[in-house]
This record gives sequence, C-alpha cells and structure tokens, in this order.
Amino acid sequence: MPRALVVSVDPCWPPISGADLRIWQVAQHVSAFTPATVACMAALPPLAHAPAPGITMLALSDVPSAAVWRRPPGATPIDITLPETARARLEALVADLRPDIALVESLSLHAILPWLSVTVPCVVLDMYDIESTRRARQAVGWLPWRRRQRTREVAAIRAIEKRAAESADRVWVCSSLDADRFTAVTGRRVGIHVVPNGVPRADSVPTQMRPRADSSRLAPVLLMAGHLAYRPNVLAAEFAARAILPRLRKHLPGARLVLAGRAPHRRVRALASDAVDVIADPPDMTPMLRDADMSVMPLTEGGGTRVKMAEAMAWGLPVVATAMAAEGLGLQDGRHYRRAESAAQFATAIAELWHDGPLFEATRQAAREFALREFGPDAIARAVARGLGGADPS
Repeated sequence: MPRALVVSVDPCWPPISGADLRIWQVAQHVSAFTPATVACMAALPPLAHAPAPGITMLALSDVPSAAVWRRPPGATPIDITLPETARARLEALVADLRPDIALVESLSLHAILPWLSVTVPCVVLDMYDIESTRRARQAVGWLPWRRRQRTREVAAIRAIEKRAAESADRVWVCSSLDADRFTAVTGRRVGIHVVPNGVPRADSVPTQMRPRADSSRLAPVLLMAGHLAYRPNVLAAEFAARAILPRLRKHLPGARLVLAGRAPHRRVRALASDAVDVIADPPDMTPMLRDADMSVMPLTEGGGTRVKMAEAMAWGLPVVATAMAAEGLGLQDGRHYRRAESAAQFATAIAELWHDGPLFEATRQAAREFALREFGPDAIARAVARGLGGADPS
C-alpha cells in the first residue's frame, strides 16, 4: 500500500490557526487514499484525544514552536530555525517509512525540499500563501528606506520560491488567483493544483441555521476570529475595535465585538473592554460561532484565502469584509457578503443587515450554500484527489 508523509512546522492537532486547519484538512483527505504520517518540526503538545484514523503524528524535535519560528541571523523573513535533530530524524523516518509522496507545508520548509526531491518519488509543496506577493503588497505607502528594505526581502523570497518550484513535483495553492501569482513569480505553469481551504470542522456545522435575533430589541454581536498574533489580524482587530465598533455603537449602542483566536498579541489584549471580548486560544470555536450574529473581517494585508471566512459563512453568519479579506474565494459583493473598506462603510453595512431582516436572511443563506458547496468536505476531497493525481475516493 502506498504511504504519504506530511511535513509541517507546527503540530497541526489540535488545529487552532488557519495554517493548522489547512494542514490537518490536507492530512485527513490524504488519509482517505493512503495512511498518512504527519511529522512536525516542533514538539507535540499533549493531545486531548487521538487524531483521526489513518493518521500518525510524531515530532522531529523536542523544541517548542517559538524556537522553530525564530529567524536565523541574516535569513529572510520566511526562514525558520530547523532543530538540530530534525534532519536526522526526518532521514530515519523516510528510510523506515519509504513514502511514495511527501507533502511539505509552506515555503518555510524550503530547505528540506532538495533532499526530499531525490529521496521520495513525488514531492508536493503546499503553498498556503504566495509570500513574495503578500510582502510586496504590504510595502505600499511605507517610508522609502523601509520600501528598499522590503524590496530586498521580496527579491530573496522570490529566489526561494523559484528554487522551490524547481524542487517540487507538484505545487498546491489555495485559489486560482494564487496559481496565477505563483506562475508569474516562478514561471512554472504545469503541476499547479488548486486545493482550497475547506470549512473547518465541517462535521460540527449545524444542519440548520439558528434563527436571527430580534433586531428591534437587540444589537448585534460581531465576531472576528483568526490567529491574533499574525500582523494582518492584529491590524484588523485594532481597526474593528477602535474605528468600526465606536461608529456602529452610535446607532446600535449595545453592539459588541468578540476577538477570538490563538496567542493574542499584547496589542490585541489591550483592546478588551466592556464592549470588546478577547478570547485567547479557544479549544472550541463552537460557542463563539453559535452566539455571534455577524462576522467582520477588516483585513488590509495578508494573502491566501480566509479559512475563518468560509467557516463563518457555513455557520450562517452574514459577513462584512474588505475586498482583500474575500480575495480568491469567488464571492459576489451584495450576494454572498457585504464589502466595506472604511469604518463608515463597515458600520453602515452592519446596520443595514441588522435592520433589514429579508436582506440578512438572503445574504447568509446564499453565503452558507456557497461555502458548503465550494469549501465543504466533498469539494476539498475532490481537489486533493486531483492534486494527488488520483480518483475521487467516493
């Protein structure tokens, strides 16, 4: 029987961040075809319960994630510090497992690609994001000296992306937009497969949407979920709490904001108030998704596609978001979500959805149907099957 090896930076179980959710999703769907071993660079945490059948998890080192993510001196921003034991343990694992396919999570693990490419018959690079494109876009409006520094960093990352494209047999990206970007950066046009981010924990999504709250009596609870130490999310959380919410509360005094996710940055923790709840490292997002009325995603930086946006849509939460937050998902403004860029636009869109019952229902119904159809388990299983070059397991 063929075997698959998935190499990740962080342990992806239990999944908390978007990257965790993606790699765990991939491992689950790969295991539908063949037993999968997930090898993490960082030490494994105590597991609350066993992972899914067909998946084995192990650590390639005993060091914490923070030590792995520490950038080596003189390296690019995407580089990590590979633990001393990791290479030897990985070599021993490959020799023992003899995998037919190795799936490598993210460009941060580019250093192991050349060796894997001559050791494993098929190597897949899973590009959660096109790093050079994302970082180049961040520099708009920066001071000249910072733009020059970022230009050098982007050039170095593009060189890594080109080498990685040469080492990998196949490349997975989150969207057709990212596929075009990867081709533009690397020149590679074949062997690129779109494997979208799926709805997290799709088996926990209710079969029926809960009734909306009575807008004549209540103000909405707004939810923003994500990795709260990730710079784009930190900036978005600050904008939501300090610009959007105060403007909204002038019209809906009881409106509240919930910021939930992994490792909130100190700047996010400082946002907590009578109107803003900061929930750190929630073991289960179900209570927040169940109690929220809408989702807000005021992202102005970032890349890839938004796992948390697909999740909110599947749960029946109308979403108000920037165009960047919805990028790559194929959503229609005014049908699947409401687009807003400024604080005033966010406040207006939220208030209109809240006060217009038919609009609220139509928006969340269209969004839910789209999310489950395009990012549900069946859709992701088909995408992984294509990415592996196999048939639909169903």
